[in-house]
Amino acid sequence: MKTYLILILALASALLAGCDKESGADDAPGQVRLSCRASERIEIAGRHGLQTAAPSGEEFSLRITGPDYDRSWASVADFDPENEWFSPGSYTASVAWGDPQAEGTDKPCFAGAQEFTIIPRRTVDVAVTALLANTKVRIVCTENFLGYFHDAAFRVTTAAGNEFPFRFGFDGESDTTEPVYVRPVSFTVSGSALKQTGAEVTFSEQSCPEAKPQTLYTYRFDVSQAGQTVVSIYLDDTLSETREVDEELNDNAKPDFIR
Repeated sequence: MKTYLILILALASALLAGCDKESGADDAPGQVRLSCRASERIEIAGRHGLQTAAPSGEEFSLRITGPDYDRSWASVADFDPENEWFSPGSYTASVAWGDPQAEGTDKPCFAGAQEFTIIPRRTVDVAVTALLANTKVRIVCTENFLGYFHDAAFRVTTAAGNEFPFRFGFDGESDTTEPVYVRPVSFTVSGSALKQTGAEVTFSEQSCPEAKPQTLYTYRFDVSQAGQTVVSIYLDDTLSETREVDEELNDNAKPDFIR
Protein backbone atom coordinates (compact mmCIF):
# COMPACT_ATOMS: atom_id res chain seq x y z
CA MET A 1 0.00 0.00 0.00
CA LYS A 2 2.86 2.33 0.87
CA THR A 3 4.50 1.62 -2.48
CA TYR A 4 1.33 2.59 -4.37
CA LEU A 5 1.02 5.78 -2.31
CA ILE A 6 4.62 6.78 -3.07
CA LEU A 7 4.05 6.17 -6.77
CA ILE A 8 0.89 8.28 -6.77
CA LEU A 9 2.65 11.15 -4.98
CA ALA A 10 5.57 10.98 -7.41
CA LEU A 11 3.22 11.08 -10.41
CA ALA A 12 1.34 14.04 -8.91
CA SER A 13 4.58 15.95 -8.35
CA ALA A 14 5.66 15.29 -11.95
CA LEU A 15 2.30 16.50 -13.28
CA LEU A 16 2.47 19.68 -11.18
CA ALA A 17 6.01 20.37 -12.39
CA GLY A 18 4.86 19.84 -15.97
CA CYS A 19 1.97 22.26 -15.48
CA ASP A 20 4.34 24.89 -14.10
CA LYS A 21 6.54 24.63 -17.20
CA GLU A 22 3.58 24.72 -19.54
CA SER A 23 2.26 27.85 -17.86
CA GLY A 24 5.62 29.56 -18.28
CA ALA A 25 6.19 29.92 -14.52
CA ASP A 26 9.79 28.68 -14.73
CA ASP A 27 13.06 30.44 -15.45
CA ALA A 28 13.56 28.96 -18.91
CA PRO A 29 15.04 31.51 -21.34
CA GLY A 30 13.24 33.01 -24.32
CA GLN A 31 14.23 34.66 -27.58
CA VAL A 32 13.49 37.84 -29.51
CA ARG A 33 13.20 38.70 -33.19
CA LEU A 34 14.13 42.33 -33.83
CA SER A 35 13.27 44.67 -36.69
CA CYS A 36 14.22 48.32 -37.07
CA ARG A 37 12.96 51.10 -39.32
CA ALA A 38 13.96 54.76 -39.54
CA SER A 39 11.17 57.31 -39.85
CA GLU A 40 11.70 60.04 -42.43
CA ARG A 41 8.96 62.15 -40.86
CA ILE A 42 9.90 65.51 -39.36
CA GLU A 43 7.90 68.40 -37.96
CA ILE A 44 7.40 71.46 -40.17
CA ALA A 45 5.37 74.24 -38.56
CA GLY A 46 3.02 71.75 -36.96
CA ARG A 47 2.75 69.61 -40.08
CA HIS A 48 4.49 66.40 -41.00
CA GLY A 49 6.76 66.03 -44.01
CA LEU A 50 9.16 63.57 -45.59
CA GLN A 51 12.32 65.65 -45.63
CA THR A 52 15.24 63.51 -44.51
CA ALA A 53 16.48 60.38 -46.25
CA ALA A 54 16.87 57.66 -43.64
CA PRO A 55 19.36 54.76 -43.54
CA SER A 56 18.36 51.12 -43.73
CA GLY A 57 17.18 49.64 -40.44
CA GLU A 58 19.87 46.94 -40.52
CA GLU A 59 22.60 49.62 -40.50
CA PHE A 60 21.69 50.82 -37.01
CA SER A 61 23.81 49.91 -34.00
CA LEU A 62 21.93 47.86 -31.40
CA ARG A 63 22.08 47.69 -27.61
CA ILE A 64 19.88 45.51 -25.40
CA THR A 65 19.74 46.10 -21.65
CA GLY A 66 17.83 44.25 -18.97
CA PRO A 67 18.17 42.48 -15.62
CA ASP A 68 21.90 41.73 -15.29
CA TYR A 69 22.17 42.10 -19.06
CA ASP A 70 23.87 44.75 -21.21
CA ARG A 71 25.13 43.84 -24.65
CA SER A 72 25.77 45.74 -27.89
CA TRP A 73 26.04 44.86 -31.59
CA ALA A 74 27.67 46.95 -34.30
CA SER A 75 24.52 46.63 -36.39
CA VAL A 76 21.04 45.14 -36.23
CA ALA A 77 22.16 42.83 -39.03
CA ASP A 78 24.75 41.31 -36.67
CA PHE A 79 22.09 40.24 -34.17
CA ASP A 80 21.32 36.52 -34.58
CA PRO A 81 17.90 35.75 -33.01
CA GLU A 82 18.40 32.00 -33.33
CA ASN A 83 21.46 31.97 -31.09
CA GLU A 84 20.62 34.63 -28.51
CA TRP A 85 18.77 33.61 -25.33
CA PHE A 86 17.40 35.88 -22.62
CA SER A 87 16.24 35.21 -19.08
CA PRO A 88 12.58 36.11 -18.40
CA GLY A 89 12.08 39.79 -17.58
CA SER A 90 11.85 43.30 -19.01
CA TYR A 91 14.39 44.57 -21.54
CA THR A 92 15.00 47.64 -23.71
CA ALA A 93 16.29 47.54 -27.28
CA SER A 94 18.00 50.79 -28.33
CA VAL A 95 19.13 51.62 -31.87
CA ALA A 96 21.24 54.50 -33.18
CA TRP A 97 22.78 55.77 -36.40
CA GLY A 98 25.08 58.76 -36.84
CA ASP A 99 26.94 60.95 -34.36
CA PRO A 100 24.63 62.97 -32.04
CA GLN A 101 27.44 65.48 -31.37
CA ALA A 102 28.24 66.13 -35.03
CA GLU A 103 26.81 69.09 -36.95
CA GLY A 104 26.84 69.82 -40.68
CA THR A 105 25.10 69.54 -44.02
CA ASP A 106 25.38 65.76 -44.13
CA LYS A 107 25.16 64.88 -40.42
CA PRO A 108 21.67 63.51 -39.69
CA CYS A 109 21.46 61.14 -36.76
CA PHE A 110 18.66 58.81 -35.72
CA ALA A 111 17.81 57.05 -32.46
CA GLY A 112 15.01 54.96 -31.03
CA ALA A 113 14.18 52.54 -28.21
CA GLN A 114 11.53 49.93 -27.46
CA GLU A 115 10.79 48.02 -24.26
CA PHE A 116 9.86 44.33 -24.42
CA THR A 117 9.29 41.38 -22.09
CA ILE A 118 10.86 37.95 -22.42
CA ILE A 119 8.53 35.03 -21.64
CA PRO A 120 9.96 31.57 -20.87
CA ARG A 121 10.22 29.30 -23.91
CA ARG A 122 8.70 31.93 -26.20
CA THR A 123 9.96 34.13 -29.03
CA VAL A 124 8.73 37.72 -29.02
CA ASP A 125 8.72 40.08 -32.01
CA VAL A 126 9.99 43.60 -31.34
CA ALA A 127 9.86 46.52 -33.79
CA VAL A 128 11.96 49.62 -33.07
CA THR A 129 11.28 52.94 -34.83
CA ALA A 130 14.16 55.43 -34.99
CA LEU A 131 13.46 59.16 -35.30
CA LEU A 132 15.66 62.05 -36.38
CA ALA A 133 17.55 63.00 -33.22
CA ASN A 134 18.92 66.36 -34.36
CA THR A 135 17.49 69.61 -35.75
CA LYS A 136 17.46 70.65 -39.40
CA VAL A 137 17.90 74.33 -40.39
CA ARG A 138 17.81 76.10 -43.73
CA ILE A 139 17.69 79.68 -45.03
CA VAL A 140 15.76 80.74 -48.13
CA CYS A 141 15.75 84.05 -50.03
CA THR A 142 12.86 84.85 -52.35
CA GLU A 143 13.31 86.24 -55.85
CA ASN A 144 11.95 89.59 -54.66
CA PHE A 145 14.59 89.73 -51.95
CA LEU A 146 17.41 88.87 -54.35
CA GLY A 147 16.04 91.39 -56.85
CA TYR A 148 16.34 94.08 -54.19
CA PHE A 149 19.55 92.98 -52.42
CA HIS A 150 22.60 91.12 -53.70
CA ASP A 151 25.58 89.32 -52.18
CA ALA A 152 23.45 88.13 -49.28
CA ALA A 153 25.51 86.21 -46.72
CA PHE A 154 23.88 84.48 -43.75
CA ARG A 155 25.18 82.14 -41.08
CA VAL A 156 23.69 79.70 -38.60
CA THR A 157 25.57 79.70 -35.29
CA THR A 158 24.93 76.79 -32.92
CA ALA A 159 25.26 76.32 -29.17
CA ALA A 160 28.37 74.25 -29.86
CA GLY A 161 30.00 77.29 -31.48
CA ASN A 162 29.86 75.99 -35.05
CA GLU A 163 29.01 78.39 -37.88
CA PHE A 164 27.45 77.38 -41.20
CA PRO A 165 27.26 79.82 -44.14
CA PHE A 166 24.38 80.43 -46.54
CA ARG A 167 25.16 82.65 -49.53
CA PHE A 168 22.84 84.03 -52.21
CA GLY A 169 23.24 86.23 -55.28
CA PHE A 170 27.02 86.37 -55.56
CA ASP A 171 27.97 86.96 -59.19
CA GLY A 172 29.79 84.03 -60.72
CA GLU A 173 29.29 81.82 -57.65
CA SER A 174 26.76 79.15 -56.79
CA ASP A 175 24.34 79.77 -53.96
CA THR A 176 25.03 77.92 -50.69
CA THR A 177 21.59 76.62 -49.73
CA GLU A 178 22.09 73.10 -48.35
CA PRO A 179 20.25 72.63 -45.01
CA VAL A 180 22.38 71.86 -41.95
CA TYR A 181 21.81 69.39 -39.13
CA VAL A 182 22.56 70.79 -35.67
CA ARG A 183 22.26 69.60 -32.09
CA PRO A 184 18.74 70.18 -30.65
CA VAL A 185 19.81 72.87 -28.19
CA SER A 186 19.76 76.41 -29.60
CA PHE A 187 20.98 78.40 -32.59
CA THR A 188 20.90 81.88 -34.12
CA VAL A 189 20.55 83.16 -37.67
CA SER A 190 22.34 86.35 -38.73
CA GLY A 191 23.36 87.89 -41.99
CA SER A 192 23.93 90.85 -44.26
CA ALA A 193 23.44 91.91 -47.87
CA LEU A 194 24.42 94.71 -50.23
CA LYS A 195 22.12 97.50 -51.34
CA GLN A 196 21.84 98.49 -54.95
CA THR A 197 24.25 101.31 -54.08
CA GLY A 198 26.83 98.74 -52.88
CA ALA A 199 26.52 99.67 -49.19
CA GLU A 200 26.27 96.77 -46.76
CA VAL A 201 23.34 96.30 -44.40
CA THR A 202 23.14 93.87 -41.48
CA PHE A 203 19.87 92.16 -40.54
CA SER A 204 18.81 91.72 -36.93
CA GLU A 205 19.68 88.36 -35.42
CA GLN A 206 17.00 85.68 -35.23
CA SER A 207 17.25 83.35 -32.24
CA CYS A 208 15.88 79.86 -31.59
CA PRO A 209 16.60 79.26 -27.87
CA GLU A 210 14.91 75.85 -27.65
CA ALA A 211 15.50 73.90 -30.85
CA LYS A 212 13.59 70.64 -31.08
CA PRO A 213 14.75 67.31 -32.51
CA GLN A 214 12.96 65.86 -35.55
CA THR A 215 12.15 69.42 -36.67
CA LEU A 216 12.96 71.51 -39.74
CA TYR A 217 13.32 75.27 -39.21
CA THR A 218 13.13 77.36 -42.40
CA TYR A 219 14.01 81.08 -42.28
CA ARG A 220 12.71 82.87 -45.36
CA PHE A 221 13.76 86.41 -46.26
CA ASP A 222 11.37 88.33 -48.50
CA VAL A 223 10.79 91.87 -49.81
CA SER A 224 7.40 93.34 -50.73
CA GLN A 225 6.79 96.65 -52.50
CA ALA A 226 3.08 97.40 -52.23
CA GLY A 227 3.31 101.18 -51.78
CA GLN A 228 6.32 100.77 -49.49
CA THR A 229 9.36 98.57 -49.34
CA VAL A 230 9.17 95.99 -46.52
CA VAL A 231 11.66 93.29 -45.60
CA SER A 232 9.96 90.30 -43.94
CA ILE A 233 11.51 87.33 -42.15
CA TYR A 234 9.41 84.18 -41.85
CA LEU A 235 10.07 81.18 -39.65
CA ASP A 236 8.40 78.38 -41.59
CA ASP A 237 5.00 79.90 -42.45
CA THR A 238 4.93 82.32 -39.50
CA LEU A 239 5.98 85.95 -39.91
CA SER A 240 8.81 86.50 -37.45
CA GLU A 241 9.72 90.12 -38.12
CA THR A 242 8.96 92.89 -40.60
CA ARG A 243 10.29 96.43 -41.07
CA GLU A 244 9.84 99.15 -43.67
CA VAL A 245 12.97 99.98 -45.62
CA ASP A 246 13.61 103.35 -47.18
CA GLU A 247 12.93 103.14 -50.90
CA GLU A 248 16.24 104.76 -51.76
CA LEU A 249 18.07 102.49 -49.33
CA ASN A 250 20.24 105.42 -48.30
CA ASP A 251 22.45 105.16 -45.22
CA ASN A 252 20.71 108.01 -43.42
CA ALA A 253 17.31 106.29 -43.34
CA LYS A 254 18.08 102.89 -41.89
CA PRO A 255 15.45 101.49 -39.47
CA ASP A 256 16.55 99.57 -36.38
CA PHE A 257 15.83 96.35 -38.29
CA ILE A 258 18.94 97.10 -40.37
CA ARG A 259 21.95 98.12 -38.31
